[in-house]
Amino acid sequence: MNFKKILLFTFLSIPLFSQNLIGLNVNNDELEIDSSLNLNKYMDSDTSSAYIANLSYLHGVDKDLLTLGLGIYQSYGEVDGLLFGFGINSVVEEDLVALPLYAHAIYVLPFIKYIPKTNISAKVLYAPKILTFSDGEQYLEMRTEIDFDIINDVSVYGGYRAITSTYKFDKENDITDNFYGGFRYSF
Repeated sequence: MNFKKILLFTFLSIPLFSQNLIGLNVNNDELEIDSSLNLNKYMDSDTSSAYIANLSYLHGVDKDLLTLGLGIYQSYGEVDGLLFGFGINSVVEEDLVALPLYAHAIYVLPFIKYIPKTNISAKVLYAPKILTFSDGEQYLEMRTEIDFDIINDVSVYGGYRAITSTYKFDKENDITDNFYGGFRYSF
């Protein structure tokens, strides 16, 4: 069994057992599969924070990128529908291994009476030299996204992602710089 089949099985099996979500997005040059697992149901904690594990695989024309992360999400004070998340990811690609820290903001639009549930989000992941290994010097990822429900537990989304890595041999590599669209299924 090759690595891609094992990876696909992992993406499909984690959400089935976790009762969370799996997503698939594409553009002309890339395919990304992502999954997340809410760890709160496995912990004896009555906190208002959500502990989230995430896994994603981005297959591009020139590079493949595998990420695994852990973060904590919490609503923000008096603003209904606003969530902030902070965490760490591990990123592996051909010439780079990094441990970027991330910040993620999600806002659920308050127009649910008039339109389907809609979220907008922005996420930034950054690994400086001290958190970048192998041939890497730095890793930077930025994403913006809009997501809206089309039926219960299924949403469509679109966004923009820019992922850049810098290497020890003074080479900057744009892993991706594209718009994308896809769907998510929540379990």
